[in-house]
This record gives sequence, C-alpha cells and structure tokens, in this order.
Amino acid sequence: MVFGPCQGPGTFDFTTSNLVLGGQPVPWRKEYKYVGVIFNSTTRDIFRSHYKLKHETTAYVFWKTILGCDHYVGRGHLPPEVGRQLYYALVDCHLTHGCDVAIDVDETSFALLNGINLVILRRILGVGKRSGIAQLYSELGIYPLRVRRVLLALRYLAYSPESHFAWKALYEADRLRNTGHSSWYGDIAVVLRDLPFATPTLPPLADLSAAILDQLQKQLIIAMKQWVIGSVESMVSIPLLHGRLEPQETGAPKRIPLCPRHYLSAVTVSDHRLALTRLLCGSFYFRGLRSNPEIHYCVPNAAGHWKLRDMSFCSAGTCRRWRHVKGLGRVSCRALV
Repeated sequence: MVFGPCQGPGTFDFTTSNLVLGGQPVPWRKEYKYVGVIFNSTTRDIFRSHYKLKHETTAYVFWKTILGCDHYVGRGHLPPEVGRQLYYALVDCHLTHGCDVAIDVDETSFALLNGINLVILRRILGVGKRSGIAQLYSELGIYPLRVRRVLLALRYLAYSPESHFAWKALYEADRLRNTGHSSWYGDIAVVLRDLPFATPTLPPLADLSAAILDQLQKQLIIAMKQWVIGSVESMVSIPLLHGRLEPQETGAPKRIPLCPRHYLSAVTVSDHRLALTRLLCGSFYFRGLRSNPEIHYCVPNAAGHWKLRDMSFCSAGTCRRWRHVKGLGRVSCRALV
C-alpha cells in the first residue's frame, strides 16, 4: 500500500516487479483492514472506507434491533428507556469503533456517522425528522457523537503507559504538530478547537499527565452541557423547555442539562407520551386556520359526504360560479340555491 497518487490521481497501473519478498512479487493494495480499521490510500481521508462501513453496519443494526422492536410493538410504542438501552448495547459500539485511531477531522466522513446517529435518536425520542438537535441530547441524556468520540481518544492517552511503544509514535506525532504538519496528536487538537463551544487547548505531550487529561475531559463535558443548555434556550420553537427543572426523588427540582427526562417513563400511555414529547420538543404541526370561512366551505355531495367546494369571485367579492364540486360536476351557484 502506497499513500498518495502513483502515476496519476488514484491510478495503480505500474508494475510490481520492483517489490519482491521471498522471491514473490508483493501485490499493491488500495485498501486494507488492520485490527478492524480499514485504511485507504487513494482517498483524501484514509479512513473514509472505515466510516462508510460503520455507517452501513450501524444502519443495519438499527434496522434489526430498535426499528424492528418499534415495528413489532407498534410505531412510537417502544419506551424511550428501552430504546436507550438498545442504543448503548448494540448501536453505540459501531458509532464509536476506532475513534481512538480515526479522529474526526474530515467533515464528510464524520457526517456519515452523525447523520445515522441523529436518525436513531429521533426515532427513540419519537420526534420528526426536522426536529432540532439540541433537544435530542437534553431529553435522552446522550452526549453528542463528536464529543463521545473525542472523549474516548483522550482516555486512550490517559491509559497509555509511557513505557509502551505507542509513546514513541506519540512523540513523533507531537513533533509533527509543533512543526505545522498533520498528525494523530494534532488531529485531536483540531477536533477540540473546532467544537461549537469553547474548550481548553491540548497541551504539548511533554506537559501532558493523567491529572491534566482528567481535568480536560471534565472541562469538555461541562462546556458541552452549557452548549446544550444555550442551544435549547435560544430556540423559539421550544419555549416549554426554557428554564425547565427536573423533578428529583428527594428534594426540590433541579436544572439538569442532560438526562433521561421523567415524563418519558412517567407517562405510560404511548400516545399521550408522544403527544407530550412532540409538544415539548417543538415537533408538531399546526392546522391551517383561515380568516374568511366563506372562501373554503364544505358542502355535501350526492352520496352525503362533505367535500371542499372551489369558488371563484367577481371583482365585487360576491360568488360568481362554482368551478367544480366532487360528485356533482360543474354547476352554477343558481343550481345550488
């Protein structure tokens, strides 16, 4: 496998006679899987194939588990708490697989995972496909996918002993970062910098310690929760969630940014829970109300069913004729008087 173009963009038309191992030519590979992670040498993001595979796997597992259970018990009747358990047990492992290797610096690749993740969260909560994103996290108590993946990458740094061979590679990655080149360590710093909320910068590897990494993770979680609160408070479509307090088993209600909300389990009737959830999360539809009821008026047809009549008006605003009444055909106003 050779990274970068060879005799043209993305082409491999050269011979392999110059690469011989044990008397046998070594074949060229564009894509290779190593320890479960797929590397690609012809795409801009070397992990693009890995993201695509995990997108397809996540969609398949979602279809076989959460969506299958939802169809079995009835659409919208699957309790959100059960959906959360299935999500963490069967889906989250695919969404976060390889996150300590493939850092989310490529937006196109990350969109493959984040898109299917939002579809799953909306289905668990029971809201529409155009509902807001911040309330998905605040109502279900699930961290944003980008935050979860970078947290796992930071934990990998905390648990890696300095005597391990991986630290030699980390020192090289830190040296590349300091010289302005891309590297694994520098990609983590880029992800932290590009988050939609302010986070501390990743210190140089020489100044890194387990205590600093723990503090960095705590600050990241606090900043993420404040971002969720600010996003919810800034949305005019969900005023019922502004300043909302969560009831506690003991003591006074408190303001909790992210947690499984009490009404998701307290309201046992599925239709009532869905109606309340969609009302709180702004995922509902208004019926059209017209100020002039004479423009659209329902009349019974020959079979006794009420149909909407279509009228045209003259310049004076009075009824001139009927264009069409289903079941009666084209008739005039005089014929219906």
